[in-house]
Amino acid sequence: MLAVMGRDERMKLELSNNASLSYPSWKALSSLKKLEHLDVSGCYQIQDNDVKMITLACPQLVSLNLTGCSGISPKMFVELEKLNPLR
Repeated sequence: MLAVMGRDERMKLELSNNASLSYPSWKALSSLKKLEHLDVSGCYQIQDNDVKMITLACPQLVSLNLTGCSGISPKMFVELEKLNPLR
């Protein structure tokens, strides 16, 4: 796990290829008030409910890397497109 604070105090969190992440893990993200960039790429176990929990726990996200998260349905990606300013 890597958390990086930038010059302007925005936080990036790298959790890629972490097979131990699960639904209960996302609630802990809500304490990271300045988290704007989250990378969970390669976390094949992530499913639609996990993505929903991440977006609820981290309303300040502007980017969420879900590359290789094969458990997410196409429907969830459509829902994610509706979120703003998530890129």
